[in-house]
Amino acid sequence: MTTRERVLTAMRGGMPDRVPIWFWGVEPGGPQRHPSIQRVVDAYLQRGDIIQWWSGAVPGVFYSVSDAVSSETRRGPSELPDFDE
Repeated sequence: MTTRERVLTAMRGGMPDRVPIWFWGVEPGGPQRHPSIQRVVDAYLQRGDIIQWWSGAVPGVFYSVSDAVSSETRRGPSELPDFDE
């Protein structure tokens, strides 16, 4: 499976060939990480599923590269004052 196929399969609740993994904050050409984890970063960049997250100005909107993945937004009360979940 390609990264795209793997991620879309997982988002649809299917069974990908392996679990797609996103290493928070690590991307090709990104800022250097602490040297102590460089071997892990290098292995991820070679084998991981690199996913770019983009946050637009519209809260609660899910952006996908495919219209084959549906999303649903729900709003409900929170235990924290002045917040909704």
